[in-house]
Parts: sequence; C-alpha cells; structure tokens
Amino acid sequence: MALVLFASFAFLARPGETQEIDSTPYGLPFVEGIEPKTVCGPENDLQDVELYDGSLGVTRDYVAENEGSTVQFQWKPERAIRRELPGYTPGTIGGRRWCTGTLISDRMVLTAGHCFETQRGGASGWTTPYFRERDGEHRIVYASDQQLARLQLVHFGYQLSPETHVARVARSFSIERVVERVYTERGIDFALVELAPDADGKYPGAFVRPAALASRPAVAGEKLAIIQHPQGQPKKVGVGTAGAPGEPFIFYDDIDTLGASSGAGVRDEHGDILGVHIRGGCETSANSAVSIIAIEGASNVL
Repeated sequence: MALVLFASFAFLARPGETQEIDSTPYGLPFVEGIEPKTVCGPENDLQDVELYDGSLGVTRDYVAENEGSTVQFQWKPERAIRRELPGYTPGTIGGRRWCTGTLISDRMVLTAGHCFETQRGGASGWTTPYFRERDGEHRIVYASDQQLARLQLVHFGYQLSPETHVARVARSFSIERVVERVYTERGIDFALVELAPDADGKYPGAFVRPAALASRPAVAGEKLAIIQHPQGQPKKVGVGTAGAPGEPFIFYDDIDTLGASSGAGVRDEHGDILGVHIRGGCETSANSAVSIIAIEGASNVL
C-alpha cells in the first residue's frame, strides 16, 4: 500500500496500486554533482517568454496571453527562516529558487506536492529546517509542510525584459496555507496553496488572469507547452507533443525541463492546464506530468 499525504493527514491508497515510474523527484533544483536527465535531445531549446521568437510551435501571442499565470516559488533568506522558526537549524534551502506553479483562481496556486516535502539531504541533495529534541535521544524533527510553505514566497513576472535582457522586478506574495497536498508512491503529486493578499489587500487575481483546468485526457500527438522556471531561472517556455496515453500521467519526450520546473502547468493549444509537471525522465524515456483528471480524482477541493 502507498502512503498518501493529504494536507496534514495521511491515509492508505487502495490495495493493488503500484509504482509506475521513478519516484525520485527530479523536479527540484539540481545541486552540484547531479546531472540533468530532463533535457530531451542534444540541446536545451527553452526560450525566455518575452524573447520568444515563435519558432517552437506556438505563437508569440499564445505565450504572451498565458505566461502571466505561471509563478515561481522561492525560499525566504536564511535569516528569515531562523526568525520564523526559532530553535531550528535552517538547512540548506535559504534563498533558493525552488519550484514552478500556476495561478488557477484569484488566490490559489496549483503546483507539485513534492515542493513541500521534507528534504533530508538524500537524493535531492537539499535539507529543510529541523531541530533536535532534547529528550535524551536527540531525535530530529523536521518542519511540517505547512511550515515549509510559509517559508516560501511566490513570484509573478520573474522574467527577462526584451529591452534590457535583465530580469524584471517580480510581484511577490506570501503563502497563507497549504489547502491540500497529495504525494503518493504511485505518482499522484500535487498541492494547492492559498496566497495571502499584498500590502494593499489585493490578491494576484486582481493583476493576472488565472489559468483554466482541462479535465480531459491528453491525446497522443497533440501540441503541449510548458511555461516554467527551469533551475530557478527567469520564466521560459518549451513546446512539444503528448506521447502515448498513460493515466495518471502525461508523457512528453520533446519538451525540455530542468530542476525547479516541478509544478509547472502542462498546457494545451488553448493554454488550459492538462497536467502538472512532476518529473524528468528523458534520459531513459520521457518527462512526465500528473494529469488534471487524476488530480481532480484525488482532490477534495477541485
């Protein structure tokens, strides 16, 4: 049986469910010594959204109309982590640009569940905040997913200006709470987070048009686009086609991603979200997303 994390609770998946793809979350930023297996082909052909030349298979207007709802998650600086979690060792994530997500309502962002998973310095190479209990055993206790979420900021518009080729100043929001999080061994991997209002009491939906969800299967050969923050870089776009159907996953072996692309929306030709990118695998097969159909089937919110 697979353990499913739902918000702050746990329950068991149905008997007989099995792991279908590599569970290592190669969607977090790569640390030194980890080689990307997420670039499909000899070269990374991702393009900056405002510098996009229209050559990848969608129009420049498509990118301009849909990129605004794509966001970046970034950890607060180490000093802020120490202030907000007194007594904790801050780990190694302070200030790191972490994951990608998509605004789907005026204040709700859809991303990957493993973006709020405890990191213990294993395969990912990162360590999230923890403290040692003074109970004689010195047991290590890690910060919860709710605590981890509130240690991150969500940036809108972190992308290169075509005039200066310098990153624009992003509009940033704090995270109020994790509304729902599911991260299973079977590969159902998503989180919904609610953003706090800005200093003027406004939510991001006042500035950005949220993306719509497409609750349908991906069709083999249909055009897909992923607007993302690969390896924490300014926002970029990659375009390709859907592979053979494989619910609960969508596969694509011609769209490049990197670490920190996790949580990016996989969009159809209308810009609607068909799935959430969760994993790289082009070295052996294909990169993959969990479908909106699977997410809605596991969600008590959507």
